[in-house]
Amino acid sequence: MRTDSCEKIRDGFVWAVFFAVVSIVLVACSDDKSVAGGSTEDAGIIAIKNLDVAGLTQKGPFVKGSAVTVQGIDCKTLKLTDEHFEGSVKSDKGDFTVKEVSLKSTCALFEVTGIYRSEITGKKSSKELTLHALTDLKDRENVNINVLTELEYERLLHLVTEKGKTFAEAKSQAEQEVLAAFDIAGSFEEFENLNIFEGGDGNAALLAVSVMMQAETDDAGLAKRMEKFADSFAETGNWKDSATKATIADWAADAIAGNGLDSIRKNIESWDIGDTVAAFEKYITAEFPDTVILSSDSREGSSSSNAYANDGSEYDATANTLKDLRDGKVYKTVKIGSQVWMAENLDYETEKSYCYNDSSKYCDKYGQLYTWATAVEACPTGWHLPASAEFDTLFKAVGSQMVAGNRLKATSGWKTNINLGDEYGFSALPAGSRYFDGTYNSEGTNADFWSSTEDGGGSNAYAMYLNSDDAEAFLTAQSRNLGKSVRCIKDDTTSSVPSGSGASSSSVRVNTDAGSEYNVAAGTLKDLRDGKTYKAVKIGKQTWMAENLNYETENSWCYNDSSKYCDKYGRLYTWAAAIDSIALASDRTNPQNCGNGKTCLFSKKLQGSCPSGWHLPSRAEWLTLFVAVGGKSVAGQKLMSTSGWKEEIGTDDYGFSALPASERYIDGTYNSEGMYAYFWSSTMDSNYTRGDTIFDVSSNAYAMHMYYGTEKADVEYQGKNLGVSIRCVMDDTEPLDSLYRWSWDVPKEVRRNPDIAYDSITDTRDNKVYKTVKIGSQTWMADNLNYSDSVTTPSLVGNSVCFGNDAAKCEVAGRLYTWNVANEVCPSGWHLPDSTEWQTLITTVGEKHAGEVLKSQTGWKLHTDSRGSGTDAVGFFALPVGHTNENGVFGDEELYATFWTASDHGGNSGVFVYMWYMYDTVEFKNVDKKWRVPVRCLKD
Repeated sequence: MRTDSCEKIRDGFVWAVFFAVVSIVLVACSDDKSVAGGSTEDAGIIAIKNLDVAGLTQKGPFVKGSAVTVQGIDCKTLKLTDEHFEGSVKSDKGDFTVKEVSLKSTCALFEVTGIYRSEITGKKSSKELTLHALTDLKDRENVNINVLTELEYERLLHLVTEKGKTFAEAKSQAEQEVLAAFDIAGSFEEFENLNIFEGGDGNAALLAVSVMMQAETDDAGLAKRMEKFADSFAETGNWKDSATKATIADWAADAIAGNGLDSIRKNIESWDIGDTVAAFEKYITAEFPDTVILSSDSREGSSSSNAYANDGSEYDATANTLKDLRDGKVYKTVKIGSQVWMAENLDYETEKSYCYNDSSKYCDKYGQLYTWATAVEACPTGWHLPASAEFDTLFKAVGSQMVAGNRLKATSGWKTNINLGDEYGFSALPAGSRYFDGTYNSEGTNADFWSSTEDGGGSNAYAMYLNSDDAEAFLTAQSRNLGKSVRCIKDDTTSSVPSGSGASSSSVRVNTDAGSEYNVAAGTLKDLRDGKTYKAVKIGKQTWMAENLNYETENSWCYNDSSKYCDKYGRLYTWAAAIDSIALASDRTNPQNCGNGKTCLFSKKLQGSCPSGWHLPSRAEWLTLFVAVGGKSVAGQKLMSTSGWKEEIGTDDYGFSALPASERYIDGTYNSEGMYAYFWSSTMDSNYTRGDTIFDVSSNAYAMHMYYGTEKADVEYQGKNLGVSIRCVMDDTEPLDSLYRWSWDVPKEVRRNPDIAYDSITDTRDNKVYKTVKIGSQTWMADNLNYSDSVTTPSLVGNSVCFGNDAAKCEVAGRLYTWNVANEVCPSGWHLPDSTEWQTLITTVGEKHAGEVLKSQTGWKLHTDSRGSGTDAVGFFALPVGHTNENGVFGDEELYATFWTASDHGGNSGVFVYMWYMYDTVEFKNVDKKWRVPVRCLKD
C-alpha cells in the first residue's frame, strides 16, 4: 500500500511550494536498492533544450484554460528534477503548447488539470480531473495526455523503480497490460500519440477505454475509479476489481443492445472537432478477462502460459480443493448446481480483516471477517466475491430460499442444531460479525457472507444471512464497515437466463436507453427514443412526469384501441411491459424471469419502460408522494386533474394532473373511462407464507389508484395482466430523504398517519401523554412507553435505557426495557400483552400482511423489491427504533420494530414480536430476557 505522500505525487504537485521536497518524496516511494542505473543530472549537460512541446489533452477534450505542466524526470531512476514548465489549454479542442522546455534528461512527466467534456453526456464535467503522461522527449515534440497515459502511469513507475526495467521496456509492457485489462489485443502507437478525433485502431482503443471508464459513474466517481485502478494495477499489471468490471460490463451490454453507443458518437460529433471520430464501438466489451498474460518477469519461476497476474490459485476438480497461492492455504470446494463454491470461509489476511475476538484460533475455525471494501478484492485469482444474483442461484439449486438456511448450514457448531442437513456440503459455520466499535457478536447463532452487490443507499451492501433459529436464508443490506465472512465462487461458473423468460437472441429490448432531456426551466421531459415531450413537475423532493407515458412497447395499448386515446391518456401497459421484463431476462449479470405469476428482486431503481434517467416508481415512492401532498386521505383530490372526471372534484394543487384513463381488462375490453386512474409501481405482492411452506407467488403488483368522487388515493394490488397507466419519476430525486428514511432527528409526529383519528391517555405517574387507537376489540397505545421514574419503580435501575444512551431518542422511540421490567411497567389500567393478545391483533388486521398494516409509513429501510415501510392503515404506528442485545449493544434501527410480550419461554428467554423491513408479516421470536426492547401497552 502506498503512503499518503506517494498518493499526493500522483494526484498532482504543488509546484511553487514543494520544489525542494518532491525528489525526496519520490525516493521514499521506492527502494533505492532496486533502482536501475544512476542519475543523469550531471552539471552542464542539457539533453533537451528550448523545445516547444505541443499536444492534446483528452478525456473528452479538456476546456480552454486547463493547466498543463511539464516536470523533468530522470529516465533511469524516475526521480523528479527541479525543472518545471507551465502552459495551458488554448481552446476547447484540448490543444496546448508548453514553450522552451529544457531538461537534463530526455524524460518528462506531463500533467493536465481542468474541466473536460464527457463523451457519455456530451456536456462539460462538473469537477476537475487530473491526468498524467510519462514520456521520453528524445525523438518527439508532441505529447498527448489522455486516459491511457494515466492508466499506464503508476505501472510504468513500478516496473522501472521496483523491477529494474529500462524506461522503454517498462513503457512497452505497461501499455500491453493496460490494453489487455480491457480485452483489447493489437500493436498500437505509444499512448501519447493517440487522438480520439483520428482514425485507426489505437485511437479507437483510446476512446473505447475512455468511455468505459466513465460508464455508470459521475465525475467524482471517474477520478476514484482511475485511482482504484492504479491501486490494484501498479504492482501486478492485473486489474482486480470485479465489482467495477461488472458494472462496466453491464453498461456495455445495454449500450451494445440498444443505441447507447450511437448516442455517444453523436455527442462527440456535435463538438465539431476534427474530421472523424475514432471507431471506438468495436472495442467496447461486456466481458473482461480474469487473467492477464504477462512477460516472464511478472511471476518469477512460472513457465505456464496461463499464469495469473497475481500469485494465482490452483483448483483440483477431482479432489475438490482450491489452493490459494498467495499464502499456500488449501480450501475444500463443492459444486452445487452449475456453481463451484469454496466450502470453507476465506482465511486470507488483509489490512481490513479480523479474527473473531481478535484470536487466531477463530480464524483457524471460521476464517477471517472482512469489511465489504476488502471483501470485494479478497478472493484469489480465478475466483470472485459472489453477486447477490449468484446467491439467488444457489438458493434455487438447493430447493428455495425458504429452506436454504438449513440445507447450507454445517451439521454442528450452531446454537440450535435442528434439521441441519448440510445436504450439499456448503458447511456454513456461525462465525458471527465484527462491529464498528471493534467488538464481536453472534458466534454460534449467525453467519453472514458478503456479496459484491451494493445497496442503492451508498453505505450498505448485500450479504447472505443465516440464523440458528431459521430454516431460511436471507439477502440483507448491511453496513459496509461491518466485518463478515467471505465465500468465493469460481469465475467460470455462470447463471443462465431462467427458462421461460421469453428472452432470445431475436428479442428486441423495450427500453433502447436512448436517453432523455429534462428542461428544468420549462418543466419538460423529452424522451429521445421517440421524440415525445412530457410535462414534468417537482412535488416535495421528487420530480414526476405530469402526463402519462406514451411510449409504444409490446403489451401496451391505447384505450379502446384508438390512437386518439393514447394522445389523451398515454398507453396502458401490463406490469411485465412496465418493468421491461425482456430487458430483465436479457441482463448479462443478473438475468431474472419476471412478470405474471413470477417473482424477482430489484436491487436498484428500475427503469422499466421509462426513458433513461427516469424510472418506474416503487410503492414506497408513491407513499412518499402522498406524504408530500398531505396524506392518502386527500391525495386523490389534490393530484387529480380539474376536468375529465365523471365528478370533477380534483383541485390539481401540484400540477400532477391525473386523468381517468381507467384500465384494459384481461379479455381485451376497456371500461370506466372517466371514473378511475391507475398507475403501476415496480413493487410486487409477494404473498408468501413463513415456516416450512414455500411461498406461493401471486399474480399481483402494487398500483396507485384514484376513484371519481372520492378525495382519497391509495396503493393497492392489481392483476399483472391488466393494462394500467405509467407515470415515471426522475432518478436524481431521492425519495429516501431524511423524512422517508430513518433519522433520529425527525420528530415521530411527522411520521404518523394523518388519516387516523386517535384518542389519548395520560400516565398519572409522570403526566406523559400517549396516543391510543382501537383496533378490532382491543385498545392499544399508539406510542412506545417512555416511563423512567426509578424512584417510584426501583426495578428500572439498570434495566431500561434510551437508544444509544441518548435521552433525546426516548422522545422518538420510548424507552427500551428488559423483559422482567417490561412485565410491570405499564400504567394502571393497562398491561403488557402476551403472545395470544398479539396474535389477536395480527389476526384482526390480516395475518399475511399484518406487518405492512402496522408499520409506520416512513422510516423503514427499503428492501430490494421496494418493500420496507408500511401503510400504518390502523394507526398502530410501529417505528423501526431498534433494541439492544443481552450485551447491551444497540442496533437494528431502520430495520426492525420489536416489542416484548408477557409470554415466558422459560429459563433466560422471553418472547418478543418483531416486524422486519424485508417482510410484510409479524413474527414471534425467543430471545434473552436481558435484551432491552420497546413496550406497547394494551388496555385491560
